[in-house]
Amino acid sequence: MYFNSIYWETDQLPQNASLPSTSTLVTVEKAVSGSYVTVLTSQDHPVNKRYYRDQAGSVQKANFQNAFLYSVKTMPANGIDDLAKIVESHSTDRQCILIRGLPNGSKCVRVRRTIENFAEHSQGTQWAMLDFDNVRLPEGMDPLSCESIEWVISKLPGEFHDATYFYQYSASAGILGADGVPLKTGLNVHLFFWLDRRIQGRQLSAYLSLHCMETGFYTLGEDKGGNAALVVGVDPAPLRSEVQAHYIAAPTIDTGVVCQLAPENRQGLVRKTSQSVTLPALAEAVARKAQAVKAQLTNDYKRTHGYKTHATLTRVDGKVAVTRYSIAPNRVDQPAQRGRTLVDAKLSKDGNYLTLFFVGEGSPGSWYVTKGRPQLGVRHGDSETVPLKELSLGAHDYVRDELGWFSEVPHRILELVEGYLPPLVDFAVAKASLVLSPTGSGKTTATLNWIRNRVDQRQLVFYAGPTIALVKQMRDDLAAAAFNPVYYADVFGPNIPRSGVIVTTYDSLSRLLKSAYDMGLPHALILDEIHQGLDRCMGSSKRLAELESALGKAQQTLLLTGTLTDVQRLAMVEVCKQALGSLTERDYCCYEFTPSKVNPLEIVPTGQFDADLAALLEEFKAKLDRGESLPRVVLLLDTSKMEMYRLLIDRYGLADHALIVSRPESDEDAIEAARTSESAILIASPLFGLGLNFIREPDIFWARFDNVDADTNQIIQTVNRANRGQVQCQARIYGNVRPDASFVLPNSTALHREIADRLQGEASIAGFLETHLQLDRVHYLELRKAERNSQVSLSVLVRDNAIQNFNVVVRAETSGVAPRRNNPVKEARREARLSYRQAVIDEATQLSRCGSLGAIVKLQALWKERKSRWKVDEPRLERDLRNEEAGIVMAGFGIQDPVVAQKVNISKVLRLFGEVSPWISNQYARDRHPDWAKVEAEKTDKCVVLLWKLGDLETGRICAEDLSAALTRNRQLGEAFQALASNDLEFQTIGRKIEALKRAREKLRTKGGDAERAKVLRNGLELLRELLEPLGVAYGKKQCKGRLITDNTKPIVPGTWDLPEMILTLERQAARLRALPNGQKEPVVQVWTDAYCGEPPMPRQVCEGCVFFHQNACCQGRQTDWQSSAVDAVGLKCDAFKRMKIELMLQ
Repeated sequence: MYFNSIYWETDQLPQNASLPSTSTLVTVEKAVSGSYVTVLTSQDHPVNKRYYRDQAGSVQKANFQNAFLYSVKTMPANGIDDLAKIVESHSTDRQCILIRGLPNGSKCVRVRRTIENFAEHSQGTQWAMLDFDNVRLPEGMDPLSCESIEWVISKLPGEFHDATYFYQYSASAGILGADGVPLKTGLNVHLFFWLDRRIQGRQLSAYLSLHCMETGFYTLGEDKGGNAALVVGVDPAPLRSEVQAHYIAAPTIDTGVVCQLAPENRQGLVRKTSQSVTLPALAEAVARKAQAVKAQLTNDYKRTHGYKTHATLTRVDGKVAVTRYSIAPNRVDQPAQRGRTLVDAKLSKDGNYLTLFFVGEGSPGSWYVTKGRPQLGVRHGDSETVPLKELSLGAHDYVRDELGWFSEVPHRILELVEGYLPPLVDFAVAKASLVLSPTGSGKTTATLNWIRNRVDQRQLVFYAGPTIALVKQMRDDLAAAAFNPVYYADVFGPNIPRSGVIVTTYDSLSRLLKSAYDMGLPHALILDEIHQGLDRCMGSSKRLAELESALGKAQQTLLLTGTLTDVQRLAMVEVCKQALGSLTERDYCCYEFTPSKVNPLEIVPTGQFDADLAALLEEFKAKLDRGESLPRVVLLLDTSKMEMYRLLIDRYGLADHALIVSRPESDEDAIEAARTSESAILIASPLFGLGLNFIREPDIFWARFDNVDADTNQIIQTVNRANRGQVQCQARIYGNVRPDASFVLPNSTALHREIADRLQGEASIAGFLETHLQLDRVHYLELRKAERNSQVSLSVLVRDNAIQNFNVVVRAETSGVAPRRNNPVKEARREARLSYRQAVIDEATQLSRCGSLGAIVKLQALWKERKSRWKVDEPRLERDLRNEEAGIVMAGFGIQDPVVAQKVNISKVLRLFGEVSPWISNQYARDRHPDWAKVEAEKTDKCVVLLWKLGDLETGRICAEDLSAALTRNRQLGEAFQALASNDLEFQTIGRKIEALKRAREKLRTKGGDAERAKVLRNGLELLRELLEPLGVAYGKKQCKGRLITDNTKPIVPGTWDLPEMILTLERQAARLRALPNGQKEPVVQVWTDAYCGEPPMPRQVCEGCVFFHQNACCQGRQTDWQSSAVDAVGLKCDAFKRMKIELMLQ
């Protein structure tokens, strides 16, 4: 039992403290000398906690409320006495809080507590409030005693031990529950100290956090969400932020609530030998060190703990086409009848047209079929086209069987059994069985039974999924079904089991299969969510070849998904044909099941989202205030930036009931914890839109896709996270529907030829251009890019009412919504945007001006870190890596705008600086083409042309218009940008845009007025900016209609770039690449640890004059003697030595 046994005597505060008698306002600019404390007074609701008994007699807490508007005053404080007086005098006012920041302006009423309105003094703040929340004390120590406070002070750095302080117990201190047990068992107190000098809050926070971690004053374990969390003894939040509220108001304790802490003992001043804390000099890197220590501790802990629409695929002259046809009992306002009975057919003399005659035709012979498109029926007159299988099944069969104009790819339409998949072994008999079953139809259960059948026969089964979260979910499902699944990270080489089931990601599948091949193990494959797996494998020729090899070598493969786009359906057939050699039903078949569930789905205009979100959060807050339980709400959003939603959740007092995650901002443990959590609110990026099941089913489900490149798959898969079980869910998509929208896919034949022409012109050396692994694959990527259009995808799905398991209802935008309702959401969005920008600025500030060379070194390290992330147990968050990259770019390239810095593409920059070789397509793959190095050298020469042009731009010899014109006049300049590409799709896109600009300019020579010329000029400048900004070239600004916009005529080459040195580096790189022997497969090979063929290490003086010497190492892997002298180098050289031209020697 805790009791207030002994209170120590505290000094009376000085009555004549230098405190103003009236409100004053000292802005941050005016606070040159002396220190001030900012007091904010809420102008709406109280900002203290309240404890009360509910109807059941339980003690409840009404949390702090985040006030929206405050009045502001600043009070001078010249020591701990003044500070204590300020705190004490305002603690009786339920409306008052303190903050570290000082006002930015002169406004003192109706001010919002934001970083725009308040800033910490540039030199810092001379006082600090240390917050200790529920600190666990030694056994038997009373948390309401002086002993407990002195004990916690002893955990602080030594300079705090003898300093006078003002204590104030937190609102929860001493409050007992209905059972007489304290609501909080630890120490809950705020300690105010005066410092010997101003110090920035972030630096002081990092210093104290680091001390706590180094001395063991922290807790490390799982938080309420199941995440590994390290909590230092001193809460860093009040110190880090200039606007973090310091809650000083005493709590409101209603009748019936027992508090052991008497009001007169809640706060007091304790004098010691020193009136202030004399802090040591704090290193600038203290924040980074604290972050690193925290990461290490955390990582160590983690390591140790209406219509039914079907699709048919037809083959015509070796090409596969997708045709969708509908089966429906009734249609309204149909332009033509369907399902007609064929009575006759007449073939044209040239054999290319077939006229159809149906029963009951008013005009006999109104429909015909062409040999080139035999899957469609065409009507004379208006040329309306209807899928032939829909128009007349008899005509369809006649054209297919009698004329042989097309053949059908094996495809069976099946029905679910009471809404669920029948056993897979009953129908999936093809070697490659594509199972298209609606989400929520029991694919997991059916898959488990299929695996059991295989495992019972002592076979090995590989299950592959596209994400770690999905793989972990399947692992858990298998374990729950009494299997003993093997996780892919635990399998290496020969320790692969001979039977059972291995769960793995697509990325690790090839490694595991290689072991199975080497050991000759018969096996079966399950490729789950194949719509994502196919995209991943199509990303490179190597992965595509591995997929086709896997399909051919497996005894049987199940390809599972709920949806495929038309482009993916075609590609899946072609991949299976390549892998299996034929498309008989024994080899390949698609088994497609029709949905059986029909749930309502609202489509709401995007403009309504802010108001609806504010209303939802207000409703949840009201429910909490009334002591009601919250329904389960899941928001899957179109962004990975979650700060806005964190701010909103905090402002509405819902933080204890919410989990917010995204892939860049959360680790895998946090994501898994969010999926399995039963918290009332789950807000996430699109990462939960794929195959994952929630432990607690949602009552409310909202999704957005505006700012992601979503195809129909993603929309259908995402919204089907709702209504998967017994809970009837309010499902809603926010998006703007265009009734006339449709996918615009390029002409397939022309696109294929365009891709081939562009690849054939990639270099002067002939490549090994493969039709299937390269041309067809890039063709697929181009078509998929066209399918990834969120607005068109949603519009098409709504138009066709084609979202599985749902009946779409489009809601009109509500008019007359009070703008104030949206304000909290808009403000949170703005604050979050600023927060993300500030995070980049903070990174840049830490680096100061590191120069371009220092920036490149740091960027290269981050680039390598990304490539090896899979080797690390707990890799850094993607958001942290992006912020650091952008910060390095700002500091190293002299870029002022963090948004501009975030546009810089690091791989392009590294290529431009010669740290990474130019991109080459698979036709010049290093492991197959003997002249790959010469191709890279040729592309390096083109990058030199780009640098020369940038030099001319920097010195003013040319302007932006001149450089834009050179894009289409100087072929090498345009090809330089292609050499800086990172993949096939980017290579094609850059080439296509430059070619389009060239055609537009050629057209102007014969036709076009001033308006057309201005448009082409504008388009050329926009394209130039699109190409230059990812390299680190910033742009100036200009005024337009009262606001600043980017001036496309003012590119700014980074002043830190040493362009002559960069050119020399690339010229050396080109010379080195041309000199490489044909047998070498990499630009730089690892240095041998042993002497090569008995050769001793070469003196560095010899190596430095060799063309193969690069970044202080031999790119052929030979050793260098760094201890040698010039005398040692006389007359020596290895058999690979090739002298560098004198003009290429680095200065």
